[in-house]
Amino acid sequence: MGFHWVIVRARFENADEFLWPGQLCNLRITLRTEDNVVSIPRNATQAGQVGSFVYVIEKGVARVQQVSIGRTQDGRDVVTEGLKGGESIVVEGALGLINGARVEPRPSTAKRAS
Repeated sequence: MGFHWVIVRARFENADEFLWPGQLCNLRITLRTEDNVVSIPRNATQAGQVGSFVYVIEKGVARVQQVSIGRTQDGRDVVTEGLKGGESIVVEGALGLINGARVEPRPSTAKRAS
């Protein structure tokens, strides 16, 4: 996701005269807010021949889990299919893994889908 420049003009109360007429400012606009979405760090998502996937850790074993990504925002992928949330996923070192590989999560790098 990139930044887009938009020109905005606004009128609002300025009783304490903190702002000057015609003053410029930076503005961040939230276009939408979605509840109950699953998002994962962008670097956890891998690209394969049949689409995107992540490695989910189950009982010390890395398993391939196909996922559908709706969009990427602020360094996170929004997962529309494939994860329910709360799963432990591989974020670092996934390129050296194969399906069924035994893994030992490290607390500093173990991430959960949220």
